[in-house]
Amino acid sequence: IMGFSLYFKPSIYLSSSILEIKTKSKPKLPDDILLNSLDFGGNAKIEKEIELLKTFSMTEKALKKLDFSVKYFDVKNYKNIELYKSSPIKVTDITIYNHHIVGKEITLFPHKEYFTLSIKNSFKDSLLSFLSPPTLLELEKNKKYYYDKIIKTDFFKFSIKKNSQLKRPIKFILCGSSRQIYYNIIEKSLSINQQNANAPLVQISYQDTIPERANEYITALTESFIETSIENKNKQNNKMLDFINQELEKIKINLKSSENKLETYKINNQIIEPSIQAKKYIEKLSEIEIKLSENILKQKLISNLLLFTRNNNNLDAIAPSLMELNDKPTLQLITTLQNLQIRESNLETELTNKHPKLITVRKQMYNIRQKIIYNLKNLKELILTRNHSLDNEKASYITKIEKLPKEEKTIVNMNRDYKVSSTMYNYLLKKKTEIELIVISTLSNYKVIDKAYTQSKPIKPKKALLMLISPLIGLFLGIIIATLLQGLNKKISSYSELEALSSIPILGVIPELNKKDVKLEVYTDLHSRFTESYRSLRNNIPIKSPSQDAKIITI
Repeated sequence: IMGFSLYFKPSIYLSSSILEIKTKSKPKLPDDILLNSLDFGGNAKIEKEIELLKTFSMTEKALKKLDFSVKYFDVKNYKNIELYKSSPIKVTDITIYNHHIVGKEITLFPHKEYFTLSIKNSFKDSLLSFLSPPTLLELEKNKKYYYDKIIKTDFFKFSIKKNSQLKRPIKFILCGSSRQIYYNIIEKSLSINQQNANAPLVQISYQDTIPERANEYITALTESFIETSIENKNKQNNKMLDFINQELEKIKINLKSSENKLETYKINNQIIEPSIQAKKYIEKLSEIEIKLSENILKQKLISNLLLFTRNNNNLDAIAPSLMELNDKPTLQLITTLQNLQIRESNLETELTNKHPKLITVRKQMYNIRQKIIYNLKNLKELILTRNHSLDNEKASYITKIEKLPKEEKTIVNMNRDYKVSSTMYNYLLKKKTEIELIVISTLSNYKVIDKAYTQSKPIKPKKALLMLISPLIGLFLGIIIATLLQGLNKKISSYSELEALSSIPILGVIPELNKKDVKLEVYTDLHSRFTESYRSLRNNIPIKSPSQDAKIITI
């Protein structure tokens, strides 16, 4: 029986990968982004990363790179053989109406120009057929379906594409939504553990009947995890890039327009260069307007930083922006906050949330965060004050320009617009390049040390071992069953057993006839074993004397 069971049981393979967690014992400001981003190692608790790897959201991202939605099977030698990437059909555009269809075996029977479908129900489904909605699902018999056409029933909707010629029936199973795949398949087979308590190395293991799929899932999971880490680190930088790109488009249009107007005006009025006085006004006004434009950008940047600070716990991402704003006090506060976060992480491994030390550290973290928000607000107010002074200075130069001759006044304004747009465009291009360099040089906190690999031998079932011990198990079970049957047997099976059970004298034993057609002819055959047994019984029966009571004989 065990050998029969092992034949139909699929082999399960184990794929493993090792991921290194990047940690820093002491946070530092990114003096050299490239060098710091390459700094792997250190000691820190990595339970959080392990739990993140196990979450549904991380698996959902990995499933976008793989196809776990349908499993296909071919029947060979009376058992199902899964077809991975070699199925002659592909089920697409799946919508499930009845969740009981998930996991059920659907068989496609090919015909010349069409095919039919049937659903295999378990014995349990038949017993529970009275439930609502019923678990016993059946399709209309002999209904014709066609390839590349939408198939819609009460239980599902999908389309089937034929990849190659079908010669025999093929089976497939719908695995459901990403969440159903996670709970029914992934969660049971995924294992993530820290290899060594003193080393930030995590082993990711996954069990599957298909070694290639196991490797691909682990690879997709680690890639998604690393990509998510980089996305989170660059969230603020990407916002800055989007903002700069928007501003560049606007300034590019203004620059082109002002350049065309200036050239046209010079040609039409035969003016090549403005006077020395006009040049001085152009220079001063351009400087003022460039400062105003830079301050407007800084104001928008501070607004984004305030929003980010209020909504995110990790403020490492805003450090480059603060360096751009030259806000050293706030940078120092972020360094202090990072130190407190590490202290909090260490205390959490030893203390409960109600411990005074942990409460104190969290209060300090909260206060520092509020100081960072306060500093950013003050910086924003300071920029507004500077803008007010610049606006007044700008107004005084505009008054001076109004006193110039009309032609020169016009050329001054056009030159000013062109110079401001040109300077701001170059300034934004430079900042864009700097931020893009930061984004490109940003590495994940995680690094794959060993890529996903599956050993050639399955981890279970251990067929050789089971076949070796199965005779011993059979012998042991046989002895137990024989002992139980013997203990339950209430029959007397031998002369000695009867003699041991009773003190009454035994008068004789008559042999059992094994064949029903044998006749017992005592007087015909005087020397047979049956005749002798009856003769012995007759001789052993005691004769009753007149003074004795009647004798009782048990047969």
